[in-house]
Amino acid sequence: MGRVGRPRKMGKRNKSGKLTPEQRTRDHGTPELQAKRMAIVGSEGDQNLSSCPLDALLARKLISMDEHIDAYEYRRWYDTVCEKASGGESHGEISEERLAKATARLKEAARVLLGVSRQAKDAVDNVVIFERWPHVLISDRPRASDEHLFAGLRALSAWCRTGRKIAA
Repeated sequence: MGRVGRPRKMGKRNKSGKLTPEQRTRDHGTPELQAKRMAIVGSEGDQNLSSCPLDALLARKLISMDEHIDAYEYRRWYDTVCEKASGGESHGEISEERLAKATARLKEAARVLLGVSRQAKDAVDNVVIFERWPHVLISDRPRASDEHLFAGLRALSAWCRTGRKIAA
């Protein structure tokens, strides 16, 4: 009489007799999706940086790494202030000291951006905070708003870098 029960699954096993997990390969998506991501970041860009406009600007080398880091810092200040104002507590309780510091930094950064121009502040807010795609990533022909964006990011980065040197 043969074995009773369910047949044994085929595959490699470790010393204990259990099946070894198969090595899963990363699914890169359909060819159409890969082509879309490649169009966003350019032919030499990293496709992993195609998820948001700020990362795509970095992948295309339209902004520097310092500008990228400082723009995310600006977004973090905005998120901290707005999260507390809306009553959201998804990241735990925000201390009053941290909130005051983020509010002060956000107001000062807004002042610096407004010092460049109102259009620069609007362009930076649209890309960094609201993740709207700038025209330069969609079309080959830049618009004036793209120049305002780059001027605003340069000013923001310069202000953040001098502020960190003074604070350190």
